[in-house]
Amino acid sequence: MTIEDTIRTEMMRLQELVRRLEWFKTKHSTTTICEEWDHKWETTALTSYDNGVVDEVLTCFTCGVERTRYYKLTKEETTDPWRDLREDEEE
Repeated sequence: MTIEDTIRTEMMRLQELVRRLEWFKTKHSTTTICEEWDHKWETTALTSYDNGVVDEVLTCFTCGVERTRYYKLTKEETTDPWRDLREDEEE
C-alpha cells in the first residue's frame, strides 16, 4: 500500500467519523447513556428471514443506543377487531 493509499484510507475513515458525529449531534441531546429503565425505545428496523427468524432493532431516541431482539416465528394470525363496525359488502 502506498502512502497515498494510506492517506486516502485514513481520510475516508475520518470523513465517516465526522458524518457520524454530525448525525449524533443533530439527533441526540445527551452524551451519556440513559439508565436502563429510562430508554425511549422505538423500532428502527425489522428483518424477517425465510427460516422464521425475525430481527428487531430498537433505538433509544434519547441517547441513541440500539437493542436487537431475535424472534423465532412459530405462529401468525390475522384478526379484525373492527369486523362488527365494517359495512357488510354483500348487501
